[in-house]
Amino acid sequence: MPEQNSVYFAGDLFNHKDLTGNLLLAEAIERESSGHYVCVLPQHLEQSTSRSIDIRNNDLSKIVSADLILVNFDGTELDSGTVIEFLFAKALDVPAVILRSDFRSAGDQERGDPWNLMCSGYPRTGKLTLNAMAWYQDAWGKGGKLARGLAFTKKQKAKVARDAEEKRKGKVSDAQSILDDPKAKQKDKDKAQADLDKHQTSAEKDKAIVDKDKEDELAKTAKDDAKEIGTKAAQDKFDQSRKKYGDDAQPPKGYSLDPEDKSKTKVIPTADAKKIKADRQQALDKKITAKGPQTPKKKKVTKRDVGAKYGQAGTSKKSQKKAARKALIKKARDKDMGVTDQFIPYCMSVLSDLTEDFTKEDRTQLLEELVLEETMTLQESEELQAIMALDDAKIKADINRKGQVVVKKKDLKKAEKILKKEFSGKMKTLMPKLVGEEVLEDGTDAMVNQYKNDTPGQRTAWEVVSKARAKIIEAVDAEAARE
Repeated sequence: MPEQNSVYFAGDLFNHKDLTGNLLLAEAIERESSGHYVCVLPQHLEQSTSRSIDIRNNDLSKIVSADLILVNFDGTELDSGTVIEFLFAKALDVPAVILRSDFRSAGDQERGDPWNLMCSGYPRTGKLTLNAMAWYQDAWGKGGKLARGLAFTKKQKAKVARDAEEKRKGKVSDAQSILDDPKAKQKDKDKAQADLDKHQTSAEKDKAIVDKDKEDELAKTAKDDAKEIGTKAAQDKFDQSRKKYGDDAQPPKGYSLDPEDKSKTKVIPTADAKKIKADRQQALDKKITAKGPQTPKKKKVTKRDVGAKYGQAGTSKKSQKKAARKALIKKARDKDMGVTDQFIPYCMSVLSDLTEDFTKEDRTQLLEELVLEETMTLQESEELQAIMALDDAKIKADINRKGQVVVKKKDLKKAEKILKKEFSGKMKTLMPKLVGEEVLEDGTDAMVNQYKNDTPGQRTAWEVVSKARAKIIEAVDAEAARE
């Protein structure tokens, strides 16, 4: 059995209306709270023959023993006895709930409670105000609970059912109107959605989903039709412009050339053209990533391996490194490791469709990656990286038999500055040794002549890089001119 709390009911009790209303409300409170709150009605305690002083003392004693006081503040003027009981309870710090069902305005507070200011602002006091007339009209009106309770014949019950259905449909219609109103506040839309969920039948909800799908499909179709008509008009306008201006004609505003149309005569919405380019670029990035330079796993060169190829190497790390470099340089001279006839077409195929999206710097950077992929191993990469950096600065450089990067003496200081920048931070220790070379009287470089004498028919590293770079950029620029 739940714990019971005693609730003292303070309010008018002078006529049949007061007495009946008090009793019905007290019974409803006890019923709805499952017996947790039990109201003490003064009308059950007082006798018409009792002395007034006894009535007062009896009522106040019940307030002292009560767990809670419920105060009825109806009327344009509050009942004086009810006010005294409320203030007495507040003096004892008994929790209170003020109930007002009167829809009329009263009291001396402009924006506060509809009763006298002296009865407001007390601690541990709750307030509940409602419009009893509105509640009654809703219950008594079409399909209301009160109307259903007073319908006895089949005809009356059928009318109540029809009224209830009409009322439900009205609420559904009102809620849907608010949801469809673009100017409605979000708070009102949330409330309307709650009403819709409450009053819509399952069949209506299913129909609403189907109607929404049809509406979306019609809207999409209308949008596609409008887009098709707009594109056709833009195409006609562009065709007229081409007749007048030829290749200098520009697509109408909001339209661009179709990237997939090689004739460059078809226009599509700019948003669609951008999406096509973005998809192509994404696919190309994946292709470049898949084909890009693969860093081989660095193999440790042992003394035994070096000695087997080039004779007995020294015991120092410097000797081992020198022998290993010689083996790698020899390997780089092989045809399958050089810039072969197949390598240039491969570069062109990768870069041929980048004319619109890649700048010259982008193509140059990609060229360097492709050349490095074809010509270098991990141990050689520092020297070729240095040649690439110097070539960007228009400084001719190469690698001599000692694995050193060689430039003209007049370019030595500038080259040293460039390489220090290129091999900065953690790469500082990887920077290859830089040396200067004199220019001979015939205008040739001593190191180039020496390389050609030692390796007849082989190109220098600088020649490989420069020629590959020039051929690919020339091919890309020619493709751009044709586009």
